[in-house]
Amino acid sequence: MAKLLENDRLNDVLKWEMENLFSREKITILSGEDLPCGAVVGKVKTSCPTTGTADGGNTGDGTCTGVTAGAQVKLGTYILTCIAAAGNAGTFEVRDPDDITLGQATVAVAYTSEQIDLTLNDGAADFIVGDIFTIAVTAGSLKMVRIAFAAVDGSEDAHGFVIDDYDASLADLLAVAIIRDALINPDYLAWPMEFTSGGTDVPAVGDIVVGATSSDTGEIVKITLSSGSWAGGDAVGTLWLRKVSGEFQAENLDIDARSITNFAAIAAALKTVDNLAVLAAAGIIEREGA
Repeated sequence: MAKLLENDRLNDVLKWEMENLFSREKITILSGEDLPCGAVVGKVKTSCPTTGTADGGNTGDGTCTGVTAGAQVKLGTYILTCIAAAGNAGTFEVRDPDDITLGQATVAVAYTSEQIDLTLNDGAADFIVGDIFTIAVTAGSLKMVRIAFAAVDGSEDAHGFVIDDYDASLADLLAVAIIRDALINPDYLAWPMEFTSGGTDVPAVGDIVVGATSSDTGEIVKITLSSGSWAGGDAVGTLWLRKVSGEFQAENLDIDARSITNFAAIAAALKTVDNLAVLAAAGIIEREGA
């Protein structure tokens, strides 16, 4: 007999909210997202270029590439100034937007910090003392996306959860999220699990996913594909999970109840524990006996 499944409803996850809709906020979901009710979302707060901008007066013609924001990135302009010249090399001082020194970056050596990562590359003409690169970190779109655990633009932190199914696949979409002061049943929050290597065994809503190594579990509430296909054995996409028992890890995925093994793979763990703490800091906490 076929199993009938009812979609999640708001009162599955939301058990109490402040009067006059104080717990809610109108949001804009960024184009490309397709979210189930209860999906945990993050806000895109910063935008960081992938390359540094060489000053027009530079003598050296090398480049600054591989720029990525760190967890503590600041809005404003980072300035890299050559303080020691050398043939096919050089040393640059790195200063943040508050004019605080973050140490030194060496040409041809990857530079990392809690605020920003980058690589300075030698060119045909050597750098001289005083050559400069700038990196301008600006405000992000402030739009909402599925929580992105590995991001560094603000969307890695839980901002709240959506109150309905919202499909913004084709364009930005106005929506509503719970972002403060609410009692919830966290089992019904929906967490995104990005997968690759989807094989010919096709998962379904209602299946219980099991981590082949961790043995952590979660129930599928929505499946979206971003590329490939199950039939082709190369499906890539997102499994939305509720009732997660743990954070999983980089591993293959099974569905024990249907004797399916290695139907897909994930590259990293979910960060549900840390993000439940972020929600709790905003007053979104578990109702006892939920």
